[in-house]
Amino acid sequence: MAGGMKAAAMGVLGACAALLVLTLPASARAADGGIPTYDVVLTLRPDGVLHVRETVTVDFVAAGRRGIVRRVPYRAGDRLYEIRRVRASSSTGAPALPQAVKFMHEVQLRVGEGRSRSGGLQSYVIEYEVAGAVTPGRTLDTLVWDAIGPGRSGAIGEAVVRVRSPIPLGRAPGAGRAECTAGTRPAGTRCGSERAGPYGLVFSQSGLRPGEGMTIRLTLPRGALRASPPRYAEPHLEWTGLGWALLAAAAGASIAVRRVPVRRGAGLALGAAGLVVLAVDAADDVLAGGLWAASIGDPALAGLGCVIIGFVIFRSDRKEPAAAIRQSE
Repeated sequence: MAGGMKAAAMGVLGACAALLVLTLPASARAADGGIPTYDVVLTLRPDGVLHVRETVTVDFVAAGRRGIVRRVPYRAGDRLYEIRRVRASSSTGAPALPQAVKFMHEVQLRVGEGRSRSGGLQSYVIEYEVAGAVTPGRTLDTLVWDAIGPGRSGAIGEAVVRVRSPIPLGRAPGAGRAECTAGTRPAGTRCGSERAGPYGLVFSQSGLRPGEGMTIRLTLPRGALRASPPRYAEPHLEWTGLGWALLAAAAGASIAVRRVPVRRGAGLALGAAGLVVLAVDAADDVLAGGLWAASIGDPALAGLGCVIIGFVIFRSDRKEPAAAIRQSE
């Protein structure tokens, strides 16, 4: 009987795994035929906004797939980028309704994930803008952007990235420079390149393996752009020595209160107050930037200390009646 139940459980688990694989988007699977071509146009405007146009050809070996997902970072460390004006289409007639969903530090651009399914060779065009990607320096303004993105499990046959600058590119005084590195950062190899007029360069790379990208570095003389200054989020963990000291004091107090009779109600009240402090400390960042913008600081550690002390009081008071009964016996 036990063996039969185990076999049935394994069968259910296998069915769930198969269903999960079938419902995942194309970019999250390696079972399809991969991506034969990936063509990207990066246009940096004079206002510092990066316009991105990606043309992706996907080979759905198995029919009945639901679109693709392009993962674009909107936060790198504490640096913030604004991903906006997302559009998508398909020259092969595949469903291409776009949805932008924030998850952790990336925006997932989900294209064609409705009820309709696609099969065979399909082509998608995704367009969006990135604001805040230019980093100003004392003499140079720099844009660093992975045009392909590492967040995928499929290989790419031929990848091309076309860079368009607002000023001429080259080695002449006052000109900008563009470089490309293929592979995984920080290591990688130089991409093949060719001129595309005075304002552009075309980079190419064959046989990108899963997880490898093409990182573009574009440097322009300071003043060539009217870019807005970078935006930064509060660190997720920004407590200081004061917070650790408060938490250590709470740990010491939790040991001391075990020897002093305190009613359970006081423990519940203290624990509830600590939870409120924790919530308030994170709430302002969550309300401003969503769940993944939560930032925890010294007040949260103080609140955690209150929760610890309240829990110890609650547990200690529950044990006292039982101990008293044993002594009376």
